Amino acid sequence: MAASPGEPLGPQVPGTTTLVYGSYHPVPGPAASATRAEVLAAWTAGEVVTVVSPRPSAAHLAVRIAGPLAARRLHNVRRKTGAGGLVFCAEAGVPLVAGRGPLGLANAVLTAGLLARAFGAFEEVTLVVTGDLGVPAWVLAPLRRAATEVRGPHSAAGPPPTPRPRATGEDGAVAEGRRAVHDYAAGDRLRAGVAQVSPLGPPEIPWKLRARGIAGVAARRLLGSRAPAARSALRALRSAAAARSR
Repeated sequence: MAASPGEPLGPQVPGTTTLVYGSYHPVPGPAASATRAEVLAAWTAGEVVTVVSPRPSAAHLAVRIAGPLAARRLHNVRRKTGAGGLVFCAEAGVPLVAGRGPLGLANAVLTAGLLARAFGAFEEVTLVVTGDLGVPAWVLAPLRRAATEVRGPHSAAGPPPTPRPRATGEDGAVAEGRRAVHDYAAGDRLRAGVAQVSPLGPPEIPWKLRARGIAGVAARRLLGSRAPAARSALRALRSAAAARSR
């Protein structure tokens, strides 16, 4: 799904593109609210924003940046969008997949190390921790060190630091920095009766559609560059079958 999240709220500044990653509306929960707050703050500061979500939503792109492939996927998204700044809203399962036992912990450590190196490709990185990630705090340490700013329950005590202001326009006017945002998980609890969203998507998505999506991903990886041609051929067969049944 690649629906636009809406029009920017402020004037656009050429060359200041920010990639905001995290769950996004209409997905409920504190992570989506945190992402939306960061998008609004970036737009207010006059930045060009590309919103990327780990699941289908109103974001521009849906890319699951999680697990050992998180760094590679973030690199691909950065190349596609040309973003110089990154706001990464972390949540349970994204980007650290916390499995059980030593192998699960090793997987999270590997992901954090590789993703921290990918953070270095951006000029500025803001890491927003939107709740309990399900891993020890020390596992997140590489990402905290690689970020220029950290917010959320795993950040240091006290108010978050004020980000560096951005210049806007040719007259050298300075834009107001992003608003300080505190612990989203504590300030934006889910409403009663709303189920928690998993990294697989909202609970209202039928399992039939989820299985179809997983099958599509597997087919694209198996076919590689031949996937578009195979998809076109499959559509032609379906159209022919539908015409014969009339």
